Amino acid sequence: MPSNIFQRPAARPAPPAALVFEVQRALMLHQAGKVAEAAEVYAKVLQAQPAQFECLHYLGVTHIQRGRPADALPLFARALSLRTNDASLHANHGLALLNLGRHAEALAPLERALALQPLPEALNNKGWALRGLRRLEDSLACLDQALAAHPTFVEALQRRAIVLGELNRADDALVAFERLLAVRPDDADALGNLGTLLTLMGRAADARAALERAVALDPASMTARLKHAVAWLPLVREAGDDIDAARDAFAREIDALRADVATTPPARAEAAVGAAQPFYIAYQARNNVDLLARYGALCAGLMARWADASPAPVAAAREAGARVRVGIASSHVFAHSVWQALVRGWVEELDRDRFDVVVFHLGHTHDAETAVAQARAQAFVAGPRSVAGWVDEIRAAQLDVLIYPELGMDALTPKLAALRLAPVQVTSWGHPETTGLPTLDHYLSAERFDDAAAQSHYSERLVRLPGLGCCVAPAAVRPAQQAAEVSLAELGVREDATLVVCAGTPFKYAPEHDAVLVRIAQQVPSAQFLFFRSEVAASLTARLMARLAAAFTAQGLDPAAHLVLAPWMERSRFFGVMMRARLFLDTVGFSGFNTVMQAVECGLPVVTQRGQFLRGRLGSGILEHLGLEDLVTTDDDAMVALAVRLARDAGACADVRARMAVRREAMYGDKAPIRALEEHLWRWAGRL
Repeated sequence: MPSNIFQRPAARPAPPAALVFEVQRALMLHQAGKVAEAAEVYAKVLQAQPAQFECLHYLGVTHIQRGRPADALPLFARALSLRTNDASLHANHGLALLNLGRHAEALAPLERALALQPLPEALNNKGWALRGLRRLEDSLACLDQALAAHPTFVEALQRRAIVLGELNRADDALVAFERLLAVRPDDADALGNLGTLLTLMGRAADARAALERAVALDPASMTARLKHAVAWLPLVREAGDDIDAARDAFAREIDALRADVATTPPARAEAAVGAAQPFYIAYQARNNVDLLARYGALCAGLMARWADASPAPVAAAREAGARVRVGIASSHVFAHSVWQALVRGWVEELDRDRFDVVVFHLGHTHDAETAVAQARAQAFVAGPRSVAGWVDEIRAAQLDVLIYPELGMDALTPKLAALRLAPVQVTSWGHPETTGLPTLDHYLSAERFDDAAAQSHYSERLVRLPGLGCCVAPAAVRPAQQAAEVSLAELGVREDATLVVCAGTPFKYAPEHDAVLVRIAQQVPSAQFLFFRSEVAASLTARLMARLAAAFTAQGLDPAAHLVLAPWMERSRFFGVMMRARLFLDTVGFSGFNTVMQAVECGLPVVTQRGQFLRGRLGSGILEHLGLEDLVTTDDDAMVALAVRLARDAGACADVRARMAVRREAMYGDKAPIRALEEHLWRWAGRL
């Protein structure tokens, strides 16, 4: 440092003309889309002149463009040390962090860029970062600002449409996609995302048409082709749908994808995994193991190619004789049915003298239940990360066993589960269906849900834990207090109605069982069936209600007299409704677990049917566990007969309520499944 701080520094020599020319040449190559060639020239200039600002900045941009955003960060840091007021540099720094899944960190440089200059690109990326943090309304506002400055900004148009869909504003999202396609009618990505939206709206034929256009425009797109295959599987079926033809079409397309992957490795293989999942195949009363094994083999093959391109670091050896290290990876570590039914019991009750529990919260929602997990686990990992970031975290934990409580309910978990990240990998019935993934070794079920012959339903090795297979706590709700606060009239229920609660999501109601409701109404004219509008799938709810209305009309019954649709409600209010109802009618083929548990807790008589598969035995398993087998039926005729008898006979209902009050405590706090799980974990880790 000079002794006189006001002394003018010595003038730096001007760069040689040849270097100036090389910088200009690199910029021209970059602008012409020759990214790799431009990167070579930028790097060559930096060897001679390490502080050349444009080369530092734009070499970093080439790393982002070539899918290596982490390599851009040190270059941006050096560039920022030279020039702190360059809006584009701050914006690209934020973009690199965004591409790494570091959404919260990305906001700061993006906001600095916007303070310097209202760049539409920075607004667009800030909106996407906010979306990653699940601040969807803020995300939408930011994307609207980007489009106000640049109305034909294609990426912002697409992101806005996606965010509207995630806000459950399906009709607005559809309009947004139409606006995007008016600007760019041959945008394959837009058509692919439109196909996803139409699929979730239950418009399968329209979805396939959009996806066929996407595939025609980009035949190499594994994501669009996989979405098209899945679009054959309807979410809410119509009476008369040919489900066998749909399943055959799905199988043909999956087999074609597997054959193509074997001969021509796709680019960005990991992007397709989780983008479209056959989640709703579980709502078909069929053995799905063959179809899902084909799908699982495809996903595992795609992720294996991704892993080959991202070699794992060599992990340090663990201390011999240490406690068994168990990882639990889920996007639902909050007040969610998966947490309440399965994960909380594991986190709270596994013996800490024998087991270390590491929770990987893959999702975005945090609440008081998340805090329980964080406090009880030996290690808790959360926050937005890229796929590679999560893979590194899980591998670094050096697990003996990794458990995925469910698969299919988010896009990230299937990517991770299709990899081998622990010596033993396990799944369970948070989504009660086999995964088909060859990377998963065991499936945790329960003696009440599966018999010994059920192995043929699973690609994993079936493990039947005692009883209900889980340790559940009662809901922290006082239903008796809520009952007085609920106005059934405001919900559209008549004062003289025999109220039957139907609490399943729309896709749980198969058309072949619509007649159950119709036949009950024919014999109990006062019956009103109370359904609940799914805010996540409002259009599917509408399709279900239209189908049920047609079934009632076909038998000369007035649908308006028997079908009631209420808003989705918080648990305490739902409990209040059940306290006022006569019956709870379980869904056939895909039973309720949490809803049946809640009905029993409220003392509401349940009528259920034992299905062939685990997903159809959740309700019957609970009732049989409580010694209430008389509420379990085996076919539609018996279900109708039992529901009619209980609807007509107040004394029979009172008897059921009394028995439930005495026996329902057996649903809670059962440690036997935990102790059995511990022995399996100990053996899988090689301790026996």
